[in-house]
Amino acid sequence: MRLLTGITNSPVQTCSIKIDDGSTAQITLRYSAGQRSWFCDLAHDPTNFLLTGFRLVTTPNILRQYKNLLPFGLMVAYPAGGEPMTQDCLSDGTVTLVLLTAADVQTVENQFYTK
Repeated sequence: MRLLTGITNSPVQTCSIKIDDGSTAQITLRYSAGQRSWFCDLAHDPTNFLLTGFRLVTTPNILRQYKNLLPFGLMVAYPAGGEPMTQDCLSDGTVTLVLLTAADVQTVENQFYTK
């Protein structure tokens, strides 16, 4: 697990993330004041994976349905409870984005989704 840092309260921002397998993912975050939500675009070069316009919600792995396509996951954590609704929540640490390794994705699967 690796906390994604450097996120600001800018309503549109893009960052490049180095994945443990050596590949890179590009994430663009957009805040919509009208919907009081953060939205995300994600591109992963080696797999030609592109996912656009998904809303950030509190979840152990927001990319769970793509676990067989991507060598990583993305946790959206809000310890106080609720959803990421303010423009400042990602920059002030209220909500955190955590990059999950392939092993972390399996751990999340076992802890949250396997019965």
